[in-house]
Amino acid sequence: MNFAREVVDSAPRERPALVALDGEGNRREIPFGEVADRSARLASTLARHGAGRGEVVMTVIGNTPEWVDAMVACFRIGAVALPCNEQLRPKDLASRIERVAPRVVLAAEHLIDAVAESGFDGPVMVAGDERLYDAPEAPAVDLAATDPALITFTSGTAGEPKPIRHGQRYLHGQRVQAEHWFGAHAGELCWCTAASGWSKSARNAFIAPWLRGAAALLHDARFDPEERLAVIERECVAVLCMSPTEYRTVVKRAGLQPLPSLRHAVAAGEPLNPEVVFAWRDATGLEVHDGYGQTET
Repeated sequence: MNFAREVVDSAPRERPALVALDGEGNRREIPFGEVADRSARLASTLARHGAGRGEVVMTVIGNTPEWVDAMVACFRIGAVALPCNEQLRPKDLASRIERVAPRVVLAAEHLIDAVAESGFDGPVMVAGDERLYDAPEAPAVDLAATDPALITFTSGTAGEPKPIRHGQRYLHGQRVQAEHWFGAHAGELCWCTAASGWSKSARNAFIAPWLRGAAALLHDARFDPEERLAVIERECVAVLCMSPTEYRTVVKRAGLQPLPSLRHAVAAGEPLNPEVVFAWRDATGLEVHDGYGQTET
């Protein structure tokens, strides 16, 4: 099995994969063909720097296409992706580095200093550097269901964050929740707002939409409740996945209104209080489907 081959490479090259927005108002539409090509070239560069099968690649990148490229590149060659939240401090990065020993770190340019301060002494690459893509396309390798694919860290609410390793079957196993909870339909645009580095982001930022034939929205900007609603309306988002805190903030600080394109809404994290569920339903006509899960599963 190989997620990159079976989901990315096999999709029609012109089918929309990502809609990427940044904090400066820039917008990019990226088809599957571009994701396939760029991730394959990046995979060759990672392998050349020692990130082969079973080796860990740490990413310290926001919700950008370059993060998706890195994740898919790892899936392609059997490297183990370790996405980290860009808000982590150097000591937090150092703790993760000590526990999982990444072979390579791929970081956003503004986070390179934080990686250096963490004490990491291996190869560090700047996400988005076009020289990383100046390489031949790496083929997708055959992987076993139990081969490692992904490491995510727990939140640390019940003690020190701990690493959780998931196998290749974890990626394909997301089909169940992608259909029955996340609820994406083919041809739709879906938005999971979780920052890269969280378990929910690893599952739903792009994996769940793609498994259902949908496209994923990436928004690399600070959370603003009014802008959140504006983006949903402007981009015709059909499926929305937010944290309970974000739902509460939108209800409290933004003028909730009908959102014609939005068909389905889900939440995950801490429990979502009924008052927010009722307020969202009264304004939009949609029930928020509150999910429960663990990083470990």
